[in-house]
Amino acid sequence: QSKIISKIIEEKISDFNPKSDRTIKVAFPDSISAVVNKNIHMDYSLNFKDFSIIQILFNNDKFSVKGTIQGSVQNDSSHFEISSELKLDRLVQVKNNDLVFFSGLDADLNISRANQVNSFNNIIGALTFSGQRLYAGNDFRNINVDLAFNDSLLIYDASADFSDNLSTLIGGKVELKKPRLKIAIDSLLVDYKKIPWRNKGQMVLNVRDDSLIFKDFNLYLQNTSLNVGGFISDSLQNVTLTLNKLHSNIINYYLTGSSSDSLKSFVDLVGHIKGNSKKPVIDLRMRTNEIKINNYKYGSL
Repeated sequence: QSKIISKIIEEKISDFNPKSDRTIKVAFPDSISAVVNKNIHMDYSLNFKDFSIIQILFNNDKFSVKGTIQGSVQNDSSHFEISSELKLDRLVQVKNNDLVFFSGLDADLNISRANQVNSFNNIIGALTFSGQRLYAGNDFRNINVDLAFNDSLLIYDASADFSDNLSTLIGGKVELKKPRLKIAIDSLLVDYKKIPWRNKGQMVLNVRDDSLIFKDFNLYLQNTSLNVGGFISDSLQNVTLTLNKLHSNIINYYLTGSSSDSLKSFVDLVGHIKGNSKKPVIDLRMRTNEIKINNYKYGSL
């Protein structure tokens, strides 16, 4: 079952990989294995204790896990189903002075599929994932992820704190239907230094061949708007970034942690990025409007 599910997912991913050879198809068994038709029910429960052998095999300086995993496997001629519940109090890996640390992890995974058809559309699954802290070069806290997929549609919700100053929340869906991969973002919150940027409508990223296309990609902060439009590909890029009416107090607060009462203004910024990734051509234009210094108006710059 693991081999068949892996091959189904591999074939689906290859549909959207521009560098894959479309003439090569993932090979499935010519016939349904007899074991697929057997009635199987198994419950399992494991405690993680001694991982010294893994530490040696993978040449880790340190590897330790404390936690449990339990679940069940069910199979009959019509369907296969597996469920797992993972709880990790702690995971620590140290290798070549690189630290990976995870604490307070809870994960639930459920996958089922129709046994008589080898198709991604017949796989149904859900994953719920939460963690108190993850450190792997960067420090992440209060991590929450919910994924559900069915019939080439992935629904996602995720949130995390990336530092004391940055928190994010995102939710939407991904349509895995040829000839494009459509990533729809229904809700997006980026909170930097307690200043929240949000979307007002659905934002879309389209992946087609080797191109990433931005559509209705807008974030708002009160009267301030940030828009990203255009496309990026392996050979060419044409992206426009537009920032309208950003108050100088926000800029001062981002840079210094405090606002300025003596200087007030609004900043507009338009940026164009063309060329390619190796030789980008960047054009930035900024205008400062409604400049006030100690309540005296100085116009625009």
